[in-house]
Amino acid sequence: MAVAAGNTASDESLSLRRLGGTCGDPANTAEVVAAGTGQPDRIAAAAKSLEPAGKPTLLSGILAAIDDFSRPYPFRGRQSNRIVVVSRHSADACSTDQDAANSAIRERLDGSGVDLDFRFVGYRVPRGNVGLMR
Repeated sequence: MAVAAGNTASDESLSLRRLGGTCGDPANTAEVVAAGTGQPDRIAAAAKSLEPAGKPTLLSGILAAIDDFSRPYPFRGRQSNRIVVVSRHSADACSTDQDAANSAIRERLDGSGVDLDFRFVGYRVPRGNVGLMR
């Protein structure tokens, strides 16, 4: 994540959201660094300080990231809005039906009115485990 942040242009807006915790807990995802330009070093430092904890709450994190772009947003991209999801897991621990989770994401995207591009980065994800990252 630190390398990706460092490779962005100074006028690109970045933010950082963490996910992971207890299923059903609204605190299982939170914005760590608010959107802003010129902050690759801040994003990199914050990403390096995150500690894996709790269950992989991919679905709530992804839905919250979509919501971040759906509200009035000071740095909405002119060309694209990209959300990069980095996870050691490729399935949501809180949903037994990954197809339903994918459908929930598609529905939220369709209702958002925003064009978003998702990039999934599996960090040490076991082979053959595709879950939400397909």
